[in-house]
Amino acid sequence: MIGTFVTESTGPKLTSYSHVKHLDVNRYLLVNNTILRRCTHVYSLGLFAPNLNNIRTWRYATTYLDLTKITHLSMDTMDIGTSNELTVQLVYDLPSLRSLCVSFTILRLLLVHNWPHIIYLSIVWGSDPAPRLFTQNQVDSLCRSFNRVERLEFSRCFIDNISQVLNSMMMTLSYVSIEHSPPIRRHDDRFISYEWLERNTKLRNFGYSCENNRTVHIWL
Repeated sequence: MIGTFVTESTGPKLTSYSHVKHLDVNRYLLVNNTILRRCTHVYSLGLFAPNLNNIRTWRYATTYLDLTKITHLSMDTMDIGTSNELTVQLVYDLPSLRSLCVSFTILRLLLVHNWPHIIYLSIVWGSDPAPRLFTQNQVDSLCRSFNRVERLEFSRCFIDNISQVLNSMMMTLSYVSIEHSPPIRRHDDRFISYEWLERNTKLRNFGYSCENNRTVHIWL
């Protein structure tokens, strides 16, 4: 017999979910890697768990994804446990990462490293039991670690020395969103008004709006 003999499996073919661009890895997906294998074009990844003692399982699950495609990462947990280095390494494993949305608990682990490729940073409450203020050292580290951020979003309850953040990062920032949470009135000294920014920061010729006396938007 001369020629090429081709065989085809009669079993079900693996369906590719190429239309899935965002994927949240939860407990169900941690034990079902079949779905992970089929998501071939994920650009946005969410990792959520009650605690990061499951981080080894997270890392195992993400080995089924093409991590070179991930440009946005959302990450949240209530308890870091003993997985600090693994958490940081997971972020390092995303070479195309440009956008990061994390809770205070996660962010404080990242502050000891430099992330010059991150241009969008959002700091959210997430599962943290209560909002906590950054210490002065953490504010300094934030400005150093994320020194190429163009878009920054955070809550007023996280950072007391907002002047330092804006002055230190103003050369790269193009947009800042600050949420007054819990809500405060305009006559409160902590309220971030246009006049407050003029008095307390080096910002000049900037755009400003405030949504329902709660969320401040600044364009630089």
